[in-house]
Amino acid sequence: SYLLTELFLKRVNTTNSTEIQQLMYRSDIQDRRSNDAAAADGFTDSSIPPNYYDAIVILQSDAIIVELDFNIGSLLQSSNLVASGIDRSTLTKDGMWSVYSNVMVWNLRHPLFYNTTSSWLQLDETLIEQGGVEIVGGCIVCGLVKVFMDMSQSDQPVDMALQEIPREMVNGLEGTVIKQDRDITANRLITEKDLPRMIPIIQGIADNVCYRYYPQCEII
Repeated sequence: SYLLTELFLKRVNTTNSTEIQQLMYRSDIQDRRSNDAAAADGFTDSSIPPNYYDAIVILQSDAIIVELDFNIGSLLQSSNLVASGIDRSTLTKDGMWSVYSNVMVWNLRHPLFYNTTSSWLQLDETLIEQGGVEIVGGCIVCGLVKVFMDMSQSDQPVDMALQEIPREMVNGLEGTVIKQDRDITANRLITEKDLPRMIPIIQGIADNVCYRYYPQCEII
């Protein structure tokens, strides 16, 4: 997740690094606004140039969108920071919020975006330094869970930032919108030993999608 977060912070703009820094600065200012003020302006900043992306979808390499007619952006309400598979109502044995999917949809114009992703990046880098990439590689969302739990304990507006993706849409191989050949609860990296089993499954899903939506795969 540290690489993905770095991608958020450095690649959301299509022009130059100066404008990215300006966006970060504005976001940092917005983070310090009162909740009422942030809600009043709809969690947007009209001064952000229109050539910035509004949102980004994060999928792991074994995840496939199987309903190409579905608007993935509709998974995220404009007032929220991120839609994900984080379930705040269920705790793990370690007392953390459970995770049922690594799929994420981020609102790049949300005032909490920069501070949240910076905290996530810093946490994952620390964990990697302490125990290697395996600590975060199996569950890229788990570090983000810790960030949001810390936010909730400090009375920050997690309800206004974190949104759940309906589980049935991203429920592993049973997902109705996005399928993923992974047991997210195992929390481990994919290795070469997994590939002989995974590749035929993923290829079969991809072939089915391309058949149903022919010729969109060829056009892409």
